[in-house]
Amino acid sequence: LAIVGISVALLMNNTSMINRWEGSWAASALTSLIPFTATYYYTVAQAVILIFLAGTFLKKGQKLDTTEVLMVRPMSNSDYILGKVLGIAQVFVGINIIILLIAGFLNAFVNQSPFSIIPYFFYLLTISIPTLVFMLGLSFISVNIFKNQAVTFIILLGVVGIDVFYLTDKWYGVLDLTGCAIPAIFSDLTGMADMSSFIMQRLCYLILGVGLLLLTIAFVDRLPERKSSKRAQLYLGMVVCLLGVMIGVVYVSYNNAQTHVRNKYIATFKEYAYQPTLNTIENSITVSTGHNHLDGQATMTIINNNPSEAPQITLYLNPGLQITEISEGSKS
Repeated sequence: LAIVGISVALLMNNTSMINRWEGSWAASALTSLIPFTATYYYTVAQAVILIFLAGTFLKKGQKLDTTEVLMVRPMSNSDYILGKVLGIAQVFVGINIIILLIAGFLNAFVNQSPFSIIPYFFYLLTISIPTLVFMLGLSFISVNIFKNQAVTFIILLGVVGIDVFYLTDKWYGVLDLTGCAIPAIFSDLTGMADMSSFIMQRLCYLILGVGLLLLTIAFVDRLPERKSSKRAQLYLGMVVCLLGVMIGVVYVSYNNAQTHVRNKYIATFKEYAYQPTLNTIENSITVSTGHNHLDGQATMTIINNNPSEAPQITLYLNPGLQITEISEGSKS
């Protein structure tokens, strides 16, 4: 059902087959929009389905005593949980790949957008898999703590619903567990707007998911091989979760610094907003390429059409430019 629903949504929103006029231009202009949209739809559906499947999968065998034969075997709790995690992960990653293959077919043969394989792998590894690991860890640990599937389902559905509809834009998207509300679209010319920030946010949820799975191993209702191993897994899980939280804090601090710089730009522009405006009547720019940078030289002719003399020449330039020299006539 998920595959069918997402395929129909992709046809309606990103191709001209059904939706002839609306939305097709954006899908044609951005090579990464179709794989991103497919990943977004699937990741949200995956998060909801995992709440029911993971909890049921972990408790059903214990309730029906179908795992008693395995429980008495000399295997560690980590092997037991890891086997269940890999079993679920294989199914969801497989479905995700099928959906991306469908999206790739639409991208290559139905939509007019240029095809690029890189976004398909990128979104699978950075959006779907971190969310899969996090939701598995959150569902497993919740079932083991609350000991009641119904209560666990209600709480987790509430958490996911509040997150998707209300928290994705809070604190620069650090609470966006799907990673789909933060800038993640590739530009064919400049790439992603802020790759390091995006990777940091996704790494936060991947590490948190691993930490929650380690805590699940410590809380599972089964005698461990050694008493010390349960304590070690508990401490290790807490450390890994703390590491994930720290990455989230670094992510927020990084974006706070970016916001502070932008506010400085705004304040500077406001400071000179009431300066007399000069008119540019000629601007000749010569650009040469260097190693990972561009060198430019601009020759401008500026005239003052104001009735009074301008106290200074104010130029509004891109803050990313590094000015090496400014000269007026023969003066530098």
